[in-house]
Amino acid sequence: KIGGNIIAFDNFASLFRIFYRGVLIAQEDYPVNSFDAGKNTVAYVDVDRKFKIFHSGQTYVIDDYPPVSYKVGNNMVAFVSGDGYFKVFYSDSLHTIGFMNPTYQVKDNILAYKDPGGMFKIFYKGDITEMESYYPTNYTIQYNSVAYINTASTLRLFTEGEAYDVTNAELSNWQLNYDVITYQIGQ
Repeated sequence: KIGGNIIAFDNFASLFRIFYRGVLIAQEDYPVNSFDAGKNTVAYVDVDRKFKIFHSGQTYVIDDYPPVSYKVGNNMVAFVSGDGYFKVFYSDSLHTIGFMNPTYQVKDNILAYKDPGGMFKIFYKGDITEMESYYPTNYTIQYNSVAYINTASTLRLFTEGEAYDVTNAELSNWQLNYDVITYQIGQ
């Protein structure tokens, strides 16, 4: 699997390796159960079922048990631990969000999730922002941004830690590319 600047793989001899900053790193001397990669980051469950994260050249043993689920972004791993806690590894530290098994997405630098109360929240650079009192059925995540149309038919944009109401005009089309939102009104 390939992240922004990292490659993780089981080689021909079933040895788990990471290629990072021009160096091939002998990470584990056996194949791993599962793994995923993002920029500077690889999360994996090893043969002993321990959950580990390789980040910026250092490996952390996060838990002695495999997570229920996990997703990797840039410098970030979101996961539900075996004991039911939703956690985020970000910037070399572990943040516990709460006891829950949420619906969540991780892409690039953003984690978007539905909390137990049904609220739509975004984790960005260590901070959590409450966006809506419901979880939108359709939203787009790119780089540092999230865009969606809320129940009031307003195009909303979360970017670089701030939320904006872009427009409430009737749109024929809208698109998010990296952190740039474009939209069309009418023909």
